[in-house]
Amino acid sequence: MTDEESITKAGVLTELDHEWSVLQAFIATLTDAQMTVPTDDAGWTVKDHLIHLVLWLYNIPAIIDGASRPEAMGISEEKFREGADAINAWLQPQYRDVPLADVLQRLNDTHARIRARLDQMTDEDLRRPYNHYQPSDPRTAPVVGWLLGNSAHHYSEHLPWMQAIAARLPS
Repeated sequence: MTDEESITKAGVLTELDHEWSVLQAFIATLTDAQMTVPTDDAGWTVKDHLIHLVLWLYNIPAIIDGASRPEAMGISEEKFREGADAINAWLQPQYRDVPLADVLQRLNDTHARIRARLDQMTDEDLRRPYNHYQPSDPRTAPVVGWLLGNSAHHYSEHLPWMQAIAARLPS
């Protein structure tokens, strides 16, 4: 069986639920100060990482609906073409002043909407090529890679960075 044939909605949802629960368990251990005061060497707080996750989650419905990913994230097409590092460097100061409670609410609400959206998809939907959903893009790998990359995999990617930041201000 190929990797593509092994993609199932059940497996995707299990992975998403697991990574979400790990992220939520970590957040539950933090004080507000741990989320908003210490920074990494790039100047990011835990809160900055969390709003970053929200903004990249906005890609999921845009991808599925064949809509503009830059528009979903609130950035220009030009900035989007510069790549993830440029996007992130531009977004972080734009959202720095969003209150922590709002960031946490957006994270929870957006994750719930994404979870529900993925639950509506079929195994076949997840196996479809990226360009089935984004016809102007030549990429043909299964769309599930982008869906998980902007959600479950993104949560686990940022977790060690957030843990290191929070450790700079013991509770």
